[in-house]
Amino acid sequence: MVESGMISEEDVEKAEIQQYIVGANIYFSFFYSRVFDRIELIAIDRRYESTADALGKIPADEQLKTEITPTYTVVGNFPIVLRESLLIQAFEAAEKIVEVSKEIAYPGMVGAFCIESVFDENAEMYVFEISARIVAGTNVGIPNSPYSYILFGENMYMGRRIAREIKMAIEQGIIEEIIY
Repeated sequence: MVESGMISEEDVEKAEIQQYIVGANIYFSFFYSRVFDRIELIAIDRRYESTADALGKIPADEQLKTEITPTYTVVGNFPIVLRESLLIQAFEAAEKIVEVSKEIAYPGMVGAFCIESVFDENAEMYVFEISARIVAGTNVGIPNSPYSYILFGENMYMGRRIAREIKMAIEQGIIEEIIY
Protein backbone atom coordinates (compact mmCIF):
# COMPACT_ATOMS: atom_id res chain seq x y z
CA MET A 1 0.00 0.00 0.00
CA VAL A 2 2.97 2.30 0.66
CA GLU A 3 4.46 1.49 -2.74
CA SER A 4 1.17 2.36 -4.47
CA GLY A 5 0.93 5.67 -2.58
CA MET A 6 -2.29 4.76 -0.77
CA ILE A 7 -0.65 5.26 2.64
CA SER A 8 2.59 6.73 3.96
CA GLU A 9 5.34 5.16 6.08
CA GLU A 10 4.05 7.34 8.94
CA ASP A 11 0.60 5.77 8.53
CA VAL A 12 2.18 2.33 8.91
CA GLU A 13 3.86 3.36 12.17
CA LYS A 14 0.51 4.57 13.57
CA ALA A 15 -1.46 1.53 12.39
CA GLU A 16 -3.09 -0.83 14.85
CA ILE A 17 -3.18 -4.49 13.92
CA GLN A 18 -6.10 -6.50 15.25
CA GLN A 19 -6.41 -10.24 15.27
CA TYR A 20 -9.43 -11.64 13.48
CA ILE A 21 -11.07 -14.27 15.67
CA VAL A 22 -13.11 -16.83 13.77
CA GLY A 23 -16.21 -17.52 15.81
CA ALA A 24 -19.70 -16.46 16.77
CA ASN A 25 -20.28 -12.78 17.49
CA ILE A 26 -22.35 -12.38 20.65
CA TYR A 27 -23.56 -9.09 22.13
CA PHE A 28 -24.43 -8.83 25.84
CA SER A 29 -26.70 -6.04 27.11
CA PHE A 30 -25.92 -5.49 30.76
CA PHE A 31 -27.18 -3.04 33.35
CA TYR A 32 -25.13 -1.97 36.34
CA SER A 33 -27.49 -1.13 39.20
CA ARG A 34 -26.15 1.31 41.79
CA VAL A 35 -29.32 0.69 43.82
CA PHE A 36 -28.61 -3.05 44.15
CA ASP A 37 -24.85 -2.78 43.50
CA ARG A 38 -25.05 -5.61 40.98
CA ILE A 39 -24.63 -6.39 37.33
CA GLU A 40 -27.79 -7.54 35.55
CA LEU A 41 -27.98 -9.30 32.20
CA ILE A 42 -30.92 -7.88 30.26
CA ALA A 43 -30.57 -9.53 26.84
CA ILE A 44 -28.17 -11.26 24.46
CA ASP A 45 -28.25 -10.91 20.70
CA ARG A 46 -26.49 -11.55 17.45
CA ARG A 47 -26.49 -8.90 14.77
CA TYR A 48 -27.44 -9.49 11.18
CA GLU A 49 -25.01 -7.51 9.04
CA SER A 50 -25.59 -6.63 5.37
CA THR A 51 -23.03 -8.12 2.98
CA ALA A 52 -20.92 -9.76 5.70
CA ASP A 53 -23.72 -12.21 6.49
CA ALA A 54 -24.90 -12.51 2.90
CA LEU A 55 -21.49 -13.60 1.58
CA GLY A 56 -21.88 -17.01 3.16
CA LYS A 57 -24.76 -17.72 0.79
CA ILE A 58 -22.51 -17.34 -2.24
CA PRO A 59 -20.33 -20.36 -3.13
CA ALA A 60 -16.61 -19.70 -2.44
CA ASP A 61 -15.58 -19.92 -6.10
CA GLU A 62 -18.21 -17.32 -7.00
CA GLN A 63 -17.15 -15.05 -4.12
CA LEU A 64 -13.63 -14.93 -5.55
CA LYS A 65 -14.98 -13.67 -8.89
CA THR A 66 -17.31 -10.98 -7.49
CA GLU A 67 -14.89 -8.49 -5.89
CA ILE A 68 -17.45 -7.83 -3.14
CA THR A 69 -16.01 -5.97 -0.18
CA PRO A 70 -17.89 -6.97 2.96
CA THR A 71 -19.74 -4.28 4.86
CA TYR A 72 -20.99 -4.61 8.38
CA THR A 73 -24.07 -2.42 8.39
CA VAL A 74 -26.38 -3.81 11.06
CA VAL A 75 -29.83 -4.44 9.60
CA GLY A 76 -31.32 -6.51 12.41
CA ASN A 77 -30.80 -8.44 15.63
CA PHE A 78 -31.59 -12.00 16.68
CA PRO A 79 -32.17 -12.94 20.32
CA ILE A 80 -29.75 -15.54 21.66
CA VAL A 81 -29.98 -17.86 24.63
CA LEU A 82 -26.37 -18.70 25.40
CA ARG A 83 -25.07 -21.96 26.85
CA GLU A 84 -25.15 -21.45 30.61
CA SER A 85 -21.51 -22.45 31.01
CA LEU A 86 -20.50 -19.52 28.76
CA LEU A 87 -22.32 -16.95 30.89
CA ILE A 88 -19.52 -17.14 33.47
CA GLN A 89 -17.09 -15.54 31.02
CA ALA A 90 -19.56 -12.80 30.19
CA PHE A 91 -20.20 -11.92 33.83
CA GLU A 92 -16.48 -11.98 34.61
CA ALA A 93 -15.87 -9.53 31.76
CA ALA A 94 -18.76 -7.33 32.94
CA GLU A 95 -17.41 -7.29 36.50
CA LYS A 96 -13.96 -6.22 35.28
CA ILE A 97 -15.49 -3.47 33.16
CA VAL A 98 -17.49 -2.10 36.08
CA GLU A 99 -14.47 -2.21 38.41
CA VAL A 100 -12.14 -0.49 35.94
CA SER A 101 -14.80 2.12 35.17
CA LYS A 102 -14.80 3.08 38.87
CA GLU A 103 -11.03 3.57 38.71
CA ILE A 104 -10.93 5.68 35.55
CA ALA A 105 -14.11 7.78 35.74
CA TYR A 106 -15.80 8.28 39.10
CA PRO A 107 -18.41 7.08 39.99
CA GLY A 108 -17.92 4.46 37.30
CA MET A 109 -20.42 2.59 35.17
CA VAL A 110 -24.03 3.50 35.77
CA GLY A 111 -26.85 1.76 33.93
CA ALA A 112 -26.76 0.26 30.45
CA PHE A 113 -23.68 -1.11 28.74
CA CYS A 114 -22.96 -3.67 26.03
CA ILE A 115 -20.10 -6.10 25.69
CA GLU A 116 -19.43 -7.04 22.09
CA SER A 117 -17.63 -10.36 21.87
CA VAL A 118 -16.64 -13.39 19.83
CA PHE A 119 -16.65 -16.98 21.05
CA ASP A 120 -14.12 -19.17 19.26
CA GLU A 121 -14.30 -22.90 18.55
CA ASN A 122 -13.03 -23.62 22.08
CA ALA A 123 -15.87 -21.53 23.57
CA GLU A 124 -13.36 -18.90 24.70
CA MET A 125 -14.74 -15.37 24.81
CA TYR A 126 -12.88 -12.41 23.29
CA VAL A 127 -14.19 -8.90 23.97
CA PHE A 128 -13.64 -6.55 21.06
CA GLU A 129 -15.75 -3.53 22.06
CA ILE A 130 -17.61 -2.03 24.98
CA SER A 131 -20.51 0.37 24.45
CA ALA A 132 -21.44 2.37 27.55
CA ARG A 133 -25.00 2.98 26.36
CA ILE A 134 -28.23 1.35 25.28
CA VAL A 135 -27.66 -0.67 22.11
CA ALA A 136 -30.25 -1.81 19.58
CA GLY A 137 -29.87 -5.44 20.61
CA THR A 138 -31.66 -4.79 23.89
CA ASN A 139 -34.89 -4.63 21.91
CA VAL A 140 -34.68 -8.35 21.15
CA GLY A 141 -35.44 -8.97 24.81
CA ILE A 142 -38.89 -7.43 24.44
CA PRO A 143 -41.09 -8.99 25.66
CA ASN A 144 -39.43 -12.21 26.77
CA SER A 145 -35.73 -12.19 27.59
CA PRO A 146 -35.19 -15.08 30.01
CA TYR A 147 -32.32 -13.19 31.64
CA SER A 148 -34.23 -10.15 32.83
CA TYR A 149 -37.29 -12.24 33.67
CA ILE A 150 -35.26 -14.33 36.12
CA LEU A 151 -34.39 -11.20 38.13
CA PHE A 152 -37.73 -9.42 38.05
CA GLY A 153 -40.40 -12.05 37.45
CA GLU A 154 -41.78 -9.89 34.66
CA ASN A 155 -40.77 -8.74 31.20
CA MET A 156 -38.00 -6.19 31.44
CA TYR A 157 -36.27 -4.25 28.70
CA MET A 158 -33.58 -1.61 29.01
CA GLY A 159 -35.85 1.45 29.00
CA ARG A 160 -38.07 -0.01 31.71
CA ARG A 161 -35.01 -1.07 33.71
CA ILE A 162 -33.59 2.47 33.62
CA ALA A 163 -36.94 3.92 34.71
CA ARG A 164 -37.15 1.43 37.57
CA GLU A 165 -33.61 2.29 38.73
CA ILE A 166 -34.42 6.01 38.77
CA LYS A 167 -37.65 5.41 40.71
CA MET A 168 -35.90 3.23 43.31
CA ALA A 169 -33.01 5.71 43.64
CA ILE A 170 -35.50 8.52 44.35
CA GLU A 171 -37.30 6.38 46.93
CA GLN A 172 -33.98 5.56 48.64
CA GLY A 173 -32.67 9.14 48.47
CA ILE A 174 -29.67 8.24 46.31
CA ILE A 175 -30.69 9.74 42.98
CA GLU A 176 -27.52 11.88 42.90
CA GLU A 177 -25.50 8.66 42.73
CA ILE A 178 -27.01 7.69 39.39
CA ILE A 179 -27.79 11.05 37.80
CA TYR A 180 -24.99 13.59 37.97
